[in-house]
Amino acid sequence: MHEVRTCGEWKFRIPLDDPSCIELFRTSGTLGMPVVLHLDVPYLFDGRGGHLYRKNWCGGTVDNLERALQACPETIFIGHAPGFWREISGDAATDPAIYPRGSVTKAARLYELFDRYPNLFTDLSAGSALYALKRDPAHAEAFICSFSDRLLFGRDYYGSELMDFLKSLSIPNDKWNKLFHGNAERLVPPDAEEPLNPMN
Repeated sequence: MHEVRTCGEWKFRIPLDDPSCIELFRTSGTLGMPVVLHLDVPYLFDGRGGHLYRKNWCGGTVDNLERALQACPETIFIGHAPGFWREISGDAATDPAIYPRGSVTKAARLYELFDRYPNLFTDLSAGSALYALKRDPAHAEAFICSFSDRLLFGRDYYGSELMDFLKSLSIPNDKWNKLFHGNAERLVPPDAEEPLNPMN
């Protein structure tokens, strides 16, 4: 009725694989509407072998995200927020910071998810994406080049810090074009009645 083309930002204190979420996500997939997910983990490592519970969590853990991806293969998900971007590094489960810093380590869950689920995309917006990329610029270049067909430039904050950082990287123009407009146009074609299937 109102020509809505996307669902989200889905930001609730309920696990992403909850049956009510799955029902909505499947409906979004049927309608060809990508779902923007805010993931903020419910607990962080406390540095002493335990966990600190966070009352302002959203969506659950990366495991909840993976189960939603499995349950809704026809739905496009756009990962977003600190709980998603911390998974760019293999030390996500033991880093006590909401926005981890320092060099990225190998065997990261984010790579596994992108490799396994063609319905997973992500946006580069807010501090979460910027901090995840800035913590290791050499890794950021490799990450963007590897997954340039699944990344979307986003403007969750005012200012030019994200753009300034991206401009400092050495990325081929064809990959920039995907990041800044090509991927969004595949997900939500500007002149099409029905969204294209970006997984084809």
